[in-house]
Amino acid sequence: MRKANWPFYLYSLCAILLFACQDDNDPEITPSGNEDTFVGAQHVITLRDETEDFRYSGFTCTMSTEDGTIITRKGEHIRMEGKSILTLDTGLKKGIYRFLYLTTPIVAEAGADTTWLEYGLGCRVEISEVDTARVLDLYNKAMKLSGSGTEEDPFIISSSDHLKRIRNVANDQTKNNLLLPQTHFSQTADIDMDKASWDSDHEFGWLSIGNLPNNPFRGIYNGNGHTIKNLWAKRENSAGIALFGYTEKAILKNIRIENPRMEGNFAVGALVGGAVSAGDNRDKTSLFNCTTREGYIAASDGSVGAGGLVGEVDTYGMILLDSCVNVSTTVSGAYGIGGLLGVGSLYSQSYLQRCENHAAITSDYTGAGGLVGSVDSLFVVGCLNTGDITGARAYNGTDESQGGFGTGGIAGGTGVSYIYASYNRGNISGHTGVGGLIGSTRLGSDELLFNNTLVKSCGNTGHVDGESAVGGICGEAQFGCYAVYNTGEVTAHAQNSYVGGIVGNSSIAVVHNALNTGKVSGQNAESAGGVIGKTTWGAIFATQNFGDMNVNANYAGGIIGLAGNYTMINYCCNTGFIQNGGKGPTGGLVGEIGDPREWSAMNIVSCVLGSVECVLGLLGPVIAVTGEALEKATTTAGKVFGELVHVLHMAETGADWLLVITDKVILREGIVEMLTEKETELLQASLDAKVSEIDTSVKTEMESLRGGLSLAAGLLPSGLDAGTLPAYMGNLSKVLTFYETSDDNNATINYNINHKREERYEHIEHSKHIQEIVQKVIAGACICVAATAAVASGFVTGGTSTAIALTAIGSVATIIGGANAIIEGATDYQNNAVIISQCVNMGKVRADNSDRVGGIAGHLQQYCLVKDCLNAGSYEGSSRKTGGIIGRGDSRFGMDRCLSVGNRWGDPMEHSSGDFPEHSDLYYYDTLYPGIDDNSVNYLRGLSIDELKNPGSYRNWDINGANSRWHVTESAGHFPVPHHSEMEEAIDDGN
Repeated sequence: MRKANWPFYLYSLCAILLFACQDDNDPEITPSGNEDTFVGAQHVITLRDETEDFRYSGFTCTMSTEDGTIITRKGEHIRMEGKSILTLDTGLKKGIYRFLYLTTPIVAEAGADTTWLEYGLGCRVEISEVDTARVLDLYNKAMKLSGSGTEEDPFIISSSDHLKRIRNVANDQTKNNLLLPQTHFSQTADIDMDKASWDSDHEFGWLSIGNLPNNPFRGIYNGNGHTIKNLWAKRENSAGIALFGYTEKAILKNIRIENPRMEGNFAVGALVGGAVSAGDNRDKTSLFNCTTREGYIAASDGSVGAGGLVGEVDTYGMILLDSCVNVSTTVSGAYGIGGLLGVGSLYSQSYLQRCENHAAITSDYTGAGGLVGSVDSLFVVGCLNTGDITGARAYNGTDESQGGFGTGGIAGGTGVSYIYASYNRGNISGHTGVGGLIGSTRLGSDELLFNNTLVKSCGNTGHVDGESAVGGICGEAQFGCYAVYNTGEVTAHAQNSYVGGIVGNSSIAVVHNALNTGKVSGQNAESAGGVIGKTTWGAIFATQNFGDMNVNANYAGGIIGLAGNYTMINYCCNTGFIQNGGKGPTGGLVGEIGDPREWSAMNIVSCVLGSVECVLGLLGPVIAVTGEALEKATTTAGKVFGELVHVLHMAETGADWLLVITDKVILREGIVEMLTEKETELLQASLDAKVSEIDTSVKTEMESLRGGLSLAAGLLPSGLDAGTLPAYMGNLSKVLTFYETSDDNNATINYNINHKREERYEHIEHSKHIQEIVQKVIAGACICVAATAAVASGFVTGGTSTAIALTAIGSVATIIGGANAIIEGATDYQNNAVIISQCVNMGKVRADNSDRVGGIAGHLQQYCLVKDCLNAGSYEGSSRKTGGIIGRGDSRFGMDRCLSVGNRWGDPMEHSSGDFPEHSDLYYYDTLYPGIDDNSVNYLRGLSIDELKNPGSYRNWDINGANSRWHVTESAGHFPVPHHSEMEEAIDDGN
């Protein structure tokens, strides 16, 4: 016969009699500000293992009802024979209640302040009509949590005490293996971590869940939109400082962090300190719909890797942030400081989509970004920054070991990167490599080597300010872009600096459909451009500058300040006022272009074309982020980067950017392997919508900026009609429509850019030698791994006084052949395959200290060709050493089918030239140059105002046909403008 449990029954009977004798008018415990409608007859609740460690008599129980209302009940507790009897002062009516936690006062000694102990519960209790209470949830004694840890029955987190219990498991090496990637946790209530942080250590605060890299948190944590507030830690000499110190194969979603106050030295964040990867595995940590607001993340002197949500991604690690926002949590530190993510180590990959930062971000030295500080491979889609970003605030420019590179609105420094459908609206300031979206892809401190970045459908409206390599979109990189615009002011301060409305300094610039309206300034610049400060090689198409430029530079141009050999410029336009107080070449579109033999070492920037193949070969497949839009975007990235190589006629590299495209099977089993099918579908649909929205917004804004343009008053000579500008803008719109209509059209334009360059080779004596030099440059720089802010592989353990960085955040790079081969490849080159075609200047120019000033180009090196170009802009200075099309052309340069109708130029075409120039079919407005005798040359003729509007006046011009390169409206005061781009023409390559 079973022995009677008489003490239990005795206590229960007493409890029943006690509450039967209570006055019915006893005060009720009510929810804050609301009437308690949950009062009932059930006073006694029996719990078992859930309260095995609770040893106190009095308590207050906080619970949630089925409709989410939070209520409290005071009561008494007794523990006997493995059971806890909770007797509530005020009973509960029928329903299901989730008991969140118990609190009880603790007085350590007489006279001491009372502290409150919080004991987590998390279980659901069902109150039935027959006045019985039943616990509905299982309890896991190993984890000390309600639930079983499955997707259907996750571990319940309803108290700061539960987070401590997870920590006890994670930080215990013998128990850490209880945390599996498939272990589910579900937060069911808001949690205040202030007391829990104090309990961890009264001085240093919260000890992270997974406080060592070898004991990381694994699993799927769903915050369900609840907050975790007032988390704090003051561990300025430690690493892995966050709610979760280190994570591995973890998914964190729907978590709201409020008022974090986190201080550490390495891998510091509000939610995750460091995302680790075991060995050389591609382990992932993913964050979905997580936010942080208020408070701060502060990394100490010499620190590395601080982010609003995540501090660092380990070597070989992968991280995805989707729909994550830093609302107002400021982030500061020394190296690699980001609004969401601080640092990505060598070989790491970072993916951010639909993420935002609105907080101020500050770094002492290298790497400050609105979303990421400094990472290796980066993929960003549909993101926004509005916070002000300050980089390299402690860097004085003299100690190169500290470094001051990389400050950007989206990313400070990166390796190979792709930024699509994203905006920056914050003000950006830094030292070297400062950009509205991306700062620098520089490899370490070596000025010769940059990595590739592609920016598509993006815009910047913030001011961008730095010392050198400053751009409205990108500071310095091997740069490609399509459909990008900048409206913010761009300023460079340093001696010999580079500054551009879109990109400051680029080894390769493939810039298609870019627009700058921001003012460009640089009073000590080496090279300044309305779009590109300087590029070694480039392909510039359908790009405009409407912004004014006020610089004191060695090279200045409305589109490009200084461009090297192998550069093609087609269908570009400047309407800004280009003012240069320096003595160097200045042009409405280009300052100087061609032969780099006289360039300084800083101007010779290597083209790291081999880096793509090498980096992807080491990294393995790059996993794309979920969503059809992303799949399309990634495919587009592959095509565009492929075209970047193709346009530059460098197939010898063998770089195949289509390696970026990932099989859907890898995708499904990769980053989103723990998402449900419904979650994945919602993610895809939402991302598609976001990308489409931003893509359309960028296009609309660019169309609006172009449509709202008007010529400066009095720019055109008397009698000429300003209506030619909208006619030209209409033609530009048609060209861009052709470009975007199909992949075939896109391929046609890129093919023609290459083909026209090859045609030019036929006119250059040493074309075969050119090809050999190109190959030598490629062989001279083969980068195996790269990141602007590379952090040593492996994390620093907690308590270490300083974080380990490689040569002050320098990168590890293997350079095959060495810098000598690079410089040799760039300098042993005498002839230039350069073409400027169908370009227009309708802006003012002033450069009185220079003798090489032109409406289109200031200085053409030998063999450069200008054709089918129009200058309608005016010269506003006092110098007469100016040319309506070019200022100076060196030996064997060419100028064909150009028209100059601009005011006050010293000469209608060129001011001076070298030996054996090639000219044909050039025209000017005769009213401006009454003293010129057209009979003295057979290639130059002045036209009257009536002849200007007559297409028959232009001998050997392709004009006024359906697909002609030129078109003129046959009305008084009109003159020809470029019509269809020659790059639209189908060309038979003879195969």
